[in-house]
Amino acid sequence: LLLMLVACSSQSKLSDVDIEGTWVVTESNGVSNSELNDKGMYTFYRFNDDHSINMIALIQGSEYNVRNGSWRIDDNRVHFDVDATGEGPTKAEAITDGVMDVSDSLLETDSIGGGHVEAKKISDDEVSKIYEQSKSFGPKQVSLAESVRQVMSFYFLIIRGNDVLILG
Repeated sequence: LLLMLVACSSQSKLSDVDIEGTWVVTESNGVSNSELNDKGMYTFYRFNDDHSINMIALIQGSEYNVRNGSWRIDDNRVHFDVDATGEGPTKAEAITDGVMDVSDSLLETDSIGGGHVEAKKISDDEVSKIYEQSKSFGPKQVSLAESVRQVMSFYFLIIRGNDVLILG
């Protein structure tokens, strides 16, 4: 019986290592974020080893540090405080003693944005892949020579009166 109690308590005890790293939000208020993700838009929670947390929006390759705060493990749950931010429609109230439940690589909370949020922990390699995918939807920078080559590869239509001239 004692062995079983020790095994159960050691399996469920959260440590900093379980929390530290990047978590990508997969669901907000019962709605999957996959449609936004398919357009290069993501939300991340980055739990740092100094017990700071950054809430980050990644929009088509551009990263925006939306909110900052701190986190701690207490009573086998993650408690966090986040500063108020913004004005007008982007205003967000401070979160004091918000609570997140973590099981394996799934984080769940009802303390952010007035609804249920789920996030999954991802590796640094997965973070890099997401950033590359997101960048592919952002503005493109090309040199003048590349632009000219791209333009020259298309056909041009010139319409003059009833005549159509195709240039290739």
